[in-house]
Amino acid sequence: MAVTEGSGGRAAAVADREPTLTYRPPGRLYHSVLLVPVILLLYAFSSPTVHLFALLLSLWTLGCMAVVWVVRMSLFLWGSRRRGAVEGRRWAVAGPVVALLTSMALNAELPLEARWMMSRADFDVAAAAALEGGDGRTELPDRLGWYELTDVEVVGGQVVFDVRTVMPGEDSGFAYLPGGMSDIDSPTRPLPRYLLRPLGGDWYAWSYIW
Repeated sequence: MAVTEGSGGRAAAVADREPTLTYRPPGRLYHSVLLVPVILLLYAFSSPTVHLFALLLSLWTLGCMAVVWVVRMSLFLWGSRRRGAVEGRRWAVAGPVVALLTSMALNAELPLEARWMMSRADFDVAAAAALEGGDGRTELPDRLGWYELTDVEVVGGQVVFDVRTVMPGEDSGFAYLPGGMSDIDSPTRPLPRYLLRPLGGDWYAWSYIW
């Protein structure tokens, strides 16, 4: 007499033949790759002006990965309804958590703060050396800390550093202003066309408004 397989056994056999990817949200490999555009996005906001190329590349990559995440999560939810026990549930919230933490870091301007703090000691030494030479432009290393320089100017006890930018027409950098953020005095840098952001002590990040 022929033995027929029960419906439960057939369902289990079919489920075993289906790709396990269907039942898993994006996992360790996906989120390891995700860190690359996230770090690039944070880097784009680590200077006084946004690094446009890094920003566009990171946003394009994150957009592609967001599409992958939506597809994988849709398959994950569909598979969880059919199968019940699903592998890798803990990874389901990893993507949104990364997005939330990245947004909070950008809102608090942490990339600029962190990169500046790693460079400030070199800028302190350079500012003191520039002030000893008196007013005018001075020669300093091409790089201080984590920033490349293009120009340094001393005017009336203030030191203004220009950092390298990637877009034509962009000017930005850091300024040592003992008199405060309203006391930048340079014939080539009129204050009303500057955005100044305090960085602590007598240091400010500046960007020029064309």
